[in-house]
Amino acid sequence: MGGLYTAQVVDADPDANPPWPATAHIPGPTLHRAAADHGPLPAESVAVLGAGLAEGLAAALFVHRLTAMQASRPNT
Repeated sequence: MGGLYTAQVVDADPDANPPWPATAHIPGPTLHRAAADHGPLPAESVAVLGAGLAEGLAAALFVHRLTAMQASRPNT
């Protein structure tokens, strides 16, 4: 699982206690560092950042729901 604005999930164990995902590392500065080095982001960059955050939150919610469903299933 991955998207344009999210790190690729490279491994996961939904049966572990607690369940866990592992994502690829994406090198780059933190938002704080980028703002400190270059000043406020232009409006277009803020829009792209917002889209990326929305996609990332949607992906996190999807993974959370999958692991919650997995955890609620009875052991067979």
